[in-house]
Amino acid sequence: MNTDIYIPLYEPCLYPHYAKIRECVKLKRDLLVDTRFGEVFIPDGFESDGASIPSFAWALVGSPFDPRIIRAAFAHDWGYHTHQYTQAQCDQYFLDILREDGHNMTQSEIMYWTLRCFGFMHWENDKDDQDFMAYNIYMIKQRGCDPKDYGINAD
Repeated sequence: MNTDIYIPLYEPCLYPHYAKIRECVKLKRDLLVDTRFGEVFIPDGFESDGASIPSFAWALVGSPFDPRIIRAAFAHDWGYHTHQYTQAQCDQYFLDILREDGHNMTQSEIMYWTLRCFGFMHWENDKDDQDFMAYNIYMIKQRGCDPKDYGINAD
């Protein structure tokens, strides 16, 4: 008899952090992603707006919360917030995860090259991003965990 309990990876976020956009999903458990650059460890409760795909492009590459895209979006968003890896590395592992999760290769390449061309506009963390990360650090510590385990240098 299998007694494993399945916990979904994410759920809709009904009350997102004020610094995030209105539509997002929240992790229901820690997510560990192995990349060619090392591990990306994302904490339970982290909120993501999915892949930043304008609605006119959804028919071309998929919706922001497409199951074949969402794991890559969580890892990419976390990487852009923590700067655990360089921007180029975050963009590359986004592409790698899309491919691992069965996303169409051409669509994945379009998304990757869009990130490479325009991601710099979101790389630097503004005040809202800093507040959001302070909230994430607080929540990690509330669970008795060390932010450094999640790639955060929170001294």
